[in-house]
Amino acid sequence: MDTKDESLRNAIAKTIYDTQVESAVAAVEATRFSASGMHELFSRLLRESETAQILIFYSYLDDRIQNLITSSLFHLDSKRRIENVFGINGPLSTFSSRVLLAFHLGWLQPTTKQKLDAFRKLRNAFAHNAFRISTKDKEIAALLEMISMGLKAMFENSAIGKDGIYDFSRLDSLLGNLSYLAFTTFHDLLVLPAARAFRVAPGDVSQNYDKGPKIVQELRLSFADTILVVMKG
Repeated sequence: MDTKDESLRNAIAKTIYDTQVESAVAAVEATRFSASGMHELFSRLLRESETAQILIFYSYLDDRIQNLITSSLFHLDSKRRIENVFGINGPLSTFSSRVLLAFHLGWLQPTTKQKLDAFRKLRNAFAHNAFRISTKDKEIAALLEMISMGLKAMFENSAIGKDGIYDFSRLDSLLGNLSYLAFTTFHDLLVLPAARAFRVAPGDVSQNYDKGPKIVQELRLSFADTILVVMKG
């Protein structure tokens, strides 16, 4: 193959890939999802006990996970069909079954699944021992360590943390870690299904801050609003 043909060959392959990326971005944009109320939820959680924080957040996260999984499934065009899948006797009736399915479909990164599993165990511990246990208990602290996202270090080592003006210490709290868990879970479930469906790299779908699907940009801004809420306490 001569140089001219090789150049054309590569150009054709890139055009095909770029078209696939465009289709994946369009699929993400078509998703009916919003995390715009996340910072308001965390504003309320700041006033709650540890038990209430965990149980309320679990309900919020579970509902959003079901919503995002539903958007990637077919033939859920009636309440009855949704109930058949997500209802009491359905195959996706529990938080753990939804996370497991999403992981094996490639819709959740392994690290996200591990943290979701740890949070599920944390939630169960507080649900069964409401107001009798604390995040300072040894077993609970171990689960929290598994959920830890290292937000404080992330921001302190970033450009906005170099001058030392802002205090990021509260981001290593329970609510700081839960806010990032929500963000990574939502981001995975928005981007990875489309990336796998159109056989493109997830990073090419979400792209950088100024590009990519508007819905992903809005998710980042919602997370930023939540970070500010947690920082101010």
